Amino acid sequence: MAVAAGPWLRVLFQEMFTILTAGQPARRGNVRAAILLLLLLIAGCRDTGVGPDHARVRGAIELYGNPIIITAAFTATAGVPYSVKVLTYGGGCVSKGQTESRQTGMTAEVEPYDLERRSGGACTDELRVHEHIAMLRFEQPGEADITVRGRSEPSGQTIEHRFTVRVD
Repeated sequence: MAVAAGPWLRVLFQEMFTILTAGQPARRGNVRAAILLLLLLIAGCRDTGVGPDHARVRGAIELYGNPIIITAAFTATAGVPYSVKVLTYGGGCVSKGQTESRQTGMTAEVEPYDLERRSGGACTDELRVHEHIAMLRFEQPGEADITVRGRSEPSGQTIEHRFTVRVD
């Protein structure tokens, strides 16, 4: 594989060097800049976690009976954004996905999603923790009910955690 990559990599480096030096003789600073740019381009060619090999799954908010971790203030101010942070867990084949929230009046639902690689290579044996943030806004004073919906692992069952926030 490295042999096949050699010619295109050499051409890319030569083109970048020509652009950076504007046809001038090689200088140490220009060579360093060309190498840095090349490394940045190569680093940018990594798996983004999106594509046919990945599935969007409800985030695992409970892992082997460990507590669900949700960070939210006990009170909110009417008309002011209110954040709910939820941690999800996964292995080396799981990357952070989007966080969805739905709100009707004084009731809100928060659902974190992650992306799980289904095929296409080996996964690292590690625990990844992803922080999902949902921004809510309650327009009137009173009590707001918030439900965080996720998945329990290893069972895969959907679970919910409900809490109430006082809105001043």
